[in-house]
Amino acid sequence: MHASIACNWFIHPTNQPVSGRDMTFQWLSAFDNGKNFSTDQAEVWKSDPPLPWHCMNVAAMATPGALWTSPVVHAILFSDWTVSTKTAPLPVELINFYAKCVNDRVNLNWLTASETNNNYFTIERSKDFLNFEKVLDYPGAGSSNNPISYSAIDPSPYEGSSYYRLMQTDYDGTFTYSNTVPVNCDMGNEFDLISAISGDQNHEILLTFTAKNGELYNYSIYDITGQLIMNKSDYAVDGFNQIHINLGDVAEGLFVIVLQSDEKSFSRKIILK
Repeated sequence: MHASIACNWFIHPTNQPVSGRDMTFQWLSAFDNGKNFSTDQAEVWKSDPPLPWHCMNVAAMATPGALWTSPVVHAILFSDWTVSTKTAPLPVELINFYAKCVNDRVNLNWLTASETNNNYFTIERSKDFLNFEKVLDYPGAGSSNNPISYSAIDPSPYEGSSYYRLMQTDYDGTFTYSNTVPVNCDMGNEFDLISAISGDQNHEILLTFTAKNGELYNYSIYDITGQLIMNKSDYAVDGFNQIHINLGDVAEGLFVIVLQSDEKSFSRKIILK
């Protein structure tokens, strides 16, 4: 598994601009994640769920300074962005990494599309986004061409805001980092999606979220073409909610699940096999 720089930008406008926008991204050299932008060209990458990461521009040199500055990229649709180098392009092996605080613990979930010589993962956390400490190690799958879902728990997280990242280590000792995600353990029982992962049964989704008692929620499941597969509504219990969704004889593949309340909406990609 390889990674981009240790920075992601999440741009989700209320209305996508019809004419598009020109953008550049800046980051500290401390977040280069082993990439050498003084000798290697930079590439801007983006993710439009349910599509995987894809390159947005021809490689060009990043501009050095107090902050590295990426080449200009023009885009119409805005979602998740990152930067890598031309000689180490960002593959689609790590599909996502999520961390959410529920009932004073942090649930960690990640999904890989494939793995090569993957020895183990390490979950790390930080209070200041700069100094990270190990939480736990989790064994990898070695080499695999099949999607694999992982989940782990930090039982004693920091109070308030903190940050988590995933480090992957090969058998030869080389390692790379995922993007860094924020977590807040002072959110109470606000409506929030914790995870959506494949369950123990075939064609099953395990949906986990927090809500207030009696809060109305709705979940919808779409295939990769955008066709609606399932749509259901119900009332939540206070705090931690976990739902087993069985899609029956639905075909294997990549799906998107959308969880909504009256005020919030979340979406996640999931691969069923």
